[in-house]
Amino acid sequence: MYEAPAEPPERTAGGVRGQAPYTPEELGFGALFERTADAVMVCDDEGRIVLWNPAAERMFGWRAAEALGQPSELVIPPRERPRHSEGLAGWQAGGEGPYVDRDRPLALTAVTKAGNPLEIEMSLSTFEAPRVPGRFLLAIVRDVSERVRLERELRAAETRWRSWLEHAPDLVGMLDPDGTVRFANYQVSAIGFADVVGTNVIEHLPSAYHGRWNDALAKLAGADEPIRLELPACLADGRQRWFLVNLGAIRENGRLTGILITALDVTESHDSLIALQDAADRMAVAARLVRLGTWEWRVDEDRVVWSPEMYAIYGLRPEEFDQTLEGFLERTHPDDRERVRAILGGALRERIPFELDKRIVRPDGEVRYLHTVGDVAVDARGQPTRMQGFCQDMTEMRRAADRKAEDHKQRELDRLKGDLISAVSHEMRTPLTAVRAYAEFLEDEIGGPLSSDQRTFVAELQRGARRLEMLIDDLLDFARIDAGTFRLQIDDADLGAKIREVAEAQAAAAAENHLTLRVELPDEPLPVRMDTRRIAQVLDELVANAVRFTPKGGQIQVQAQRDGDWVRCEVRDSGVGIDPADHPKLFRRFSQLAEGLNRGGTGLGLALCKTIIETHGGRIGVESRPGEGCRFWFTLPAA
Repeated sequence: MYEAPAEPPERTAGGVRGQAPYTPEELGFGALFERTADAVMVCDDEGRIVLWNPAAERMFGWRAAEALGQPSELVIPPRERPRHSEGLAGWQAGGEGPYVDRDRPLALTAVTKAGNPLEIEMSLSTFEAPRVPGRFLLAIVRDVSERVRLERELRAAETRWRSWLEHAPDLVGMLDPDGTVRFANYQVSAIGFADVVGTNVIEHLPSAYHGRWNDALAKLAGADEPIRLELPACLADGRQRWFLVNLGAIRENGRLTGILITALDVTESHDSLIALQDAADRMAVAARLVRLGTWEWRVDEDRVVWSPEMYAIYGLRPEEFDQTLEGFLERTHPDDRERVRAILGGALRERIPFELDKRIVRPDGEVRYLHTVGDVAVDARGQPTRMQGFCQDMTEMRRAADRKAEDHKQRELDRLKGDLISAVSHEMRTPLTAVRAYAEFLEDEIGGPLSSDQRTFVAELQRGARRLEMLIDDLLDFARIDAGTFRLQIDDADLGAKIREVAEAQAAAAAENHLTLRVELPDEPLPVRMDTRRIAQVLDELVANAVRFTPKGGQIQVQAQRDGDWVRCEVRDSGVGIDPADHPKLFRRFSQLAEGLNRGGTGLGLALCKTIIETHGGRIGVESRPGEGCRFWFTLPAA
């Protein structure tokens, strides 16, 4: 508490106590001195109060008669008096003193007559009166106690507010209307963001979410309701985390001036939700892939509930299924229906799990095979309330098992064929050699001269022998393949030269069938890594087939060209063509189409070609449609 004198001291130099030594007019003041709302006091060069207006009386509680002639420290609190004396001494020495500031008022705490503190702003200046000698000090004082009180309360509220923001568990910030960050609490840096103040929030979002953020700002500008959205943001180390963001509008006179943003880190819950959704999706995909559906029969309601996969298994839409036990049994194959009914009834009576296999009939008439597993749930009294379980479509598995058994049977049959081929081909080699030798004896007329007809017979005999020898060679090659002893003699060679050689050998047969055989090759060689004898065997088979199956007057074209790291060869014809459904049969052993059976053959040639090309590391195939001819092709690695 400030101490104020009970009675002012006697004036010693400025006149009688309570009487002003000068009038306002003498010091240059007019009527404004009496009427102004601010307190005005004037001190002489000895620091005594010589003028004291009515506003000063009201403000400080001293009447003019009490204040006049008093030292100026009358309104100065004790702690400010040493400084005041120093300033007064400086001013008396001719300066302006530390109190005088021409740029702004002096803010300080004064004291009233009652000893109460008073927050004031004091504007000080020195002047010389026009009719009175000496220098005077003018003080214009304004009571700012209420403003100071409000400012203190505001600062205290701001301190509390900032303390709350800094210690809030969530990320809190203030934004400009365009999203620029003006304030962010410590949680922003604690969680791993770089310095965000002065940056725009959009800079910390993945580009895919920029549009969503801009939409939120636009919506906030036109509405007072807070906006809530979930967004990912990028931390300083490049990691990404998810936040539940709330945006609140700050308005002044209806205009958006700022945005309060709070953000809760929900990365763990977001990741868990994503993981849960992924797991559910994987389970749904797995159920779809293995054709696994779930079902439930609510006994008391006689209502059957299916999962979506159950409807897919049965080929039904929900509205097509009578969701009762009888509706369920109606979809069971008639021959299995009573057996299934008995199993379900027994499980319900005994309250035991069950397992059964059955057939169903889909609306399109297709019969499918299902495996069903179920169990019975009971209430507190032991009464069955529902039956539930899963059902798996085993049709494809059963068919696969049947195919596997058939494939095993076919492999065993092929093995037996191979053994037979190997034995027969070796046994046929010796008599064939004798047949060819004696045919050559006849051709050389060792047994006597031959007639024209006899020479024709011998030529046919030799042609048949050569064909039979080729067949035996094919059989022996397959025997080597099965035995794992089939080998290639690989070397760099010109595929173009080998194509020309084979075409020349087939030219006579093509001309005999009135066919045009053309070869189209680039001027430069086509070096490849190949077994020349085996590739010649492939070319001979493809060209011979084209000659055999192309009607008279047709065309056959053989071409080859470099294709990157490969050389591609094609044999085209204008024959009858082949149905695409029959293409897979062409390269199987002993597999012949009807046309091939009519024209003779063993069904081994193309199968051997496939083995030769694939052993080279290449590929072979066919492109054909009925009535459009055939295009057989193969590729070999370029040298």
